[in-house]
Amino acid sequence: MTMNKVFSFSMDLSMLQTEGGDPLTLMNGAFFLNYVLLMVCAMLGSFLLMSLVFALIQMYGTREERLVGVTLTELKPLILNNLGRCMMLFLFMILVMLVWALVLVPLAVLSLWTLLLTIPLTFICFVPLCLMSPVYLFEKISIWNAFVKSFRIGFPTWGGILAIAFIMSLISAAVQVVVVLPYEVAVMVKYFFTLSDMSNEATVSGGYNVFLYLLSVLMTFGSYLAAVFSMLGLVYQYGHASELADNVSITSDIENFDNL
Repeated sequence: MTMNKVFSFSMDLSMLQTEGGDPLTLMNGAFFLNYVLLMVCAMLGSFLLMSLVFALIQMYGTREERLVGVTLTELKPLILNNLGRCMMLFLFMILVMLVWALVLVPLAVLSLWTLLLTIPLTFICFVPLCLMSPVYLFEKISIWNAFVKSFRIGFPTWGGILAIAFIMSLISAAVQVVVVLPYEVAVMVKYFFTLSDMSNEATVSGGYNVFLYLLSVLMTFGSYLAAVFSMLGLVYQYGHASELADNVSITSDIENFDNL
């Protein structure tokens, strides 16, 4: 619902700019409140999705029956534990980016040569960090040790991380196009009819708004489903990197995960 309101505000802003009005008149408390709520809901949804996906993988590696007959009650301790670690990971990555920015900005403004050096250096260093989420969620280690280990096992498989991330991003993008396009088309139809001042029932009726809401639910579900591909790709790459660097399989890592 907050997403629909944010899109509605965006449409109103576009119409106001088209008519030569001041867009600041629509920048009220309701706009910022819905925008903040949308960001918070998206972030919490991402945390829950990651917690659930990794909990299912952990459960798959510890049960003889794999996921057959697994219940939410069995998954709940793993999900809650993963949720807390996801939030800790999020805060830690914000800290890392702040520290990196404090180092990067002075080097970037020093000269053109340092700027040309820091951009590829940033890209090279942040690729191994893609493995930090499976390292931290699968292994009961501190956030700092997970940070260090992601570099230790990530650099030897740097090319593989980049390749799997690229492939999974393409798959995720394809899924997102399929689920996002209907909602965007429906929103644009409403926008053009409203912009043309046509009193079309489809643009003002409650039924059309319900239709938009259902499409937004489909889009959200599809976006989360697309994110699962990226997570599974990183889990696969984490298993490969662990075997290569430590000769330890992902299955043994999960089986050694303490009972929660």
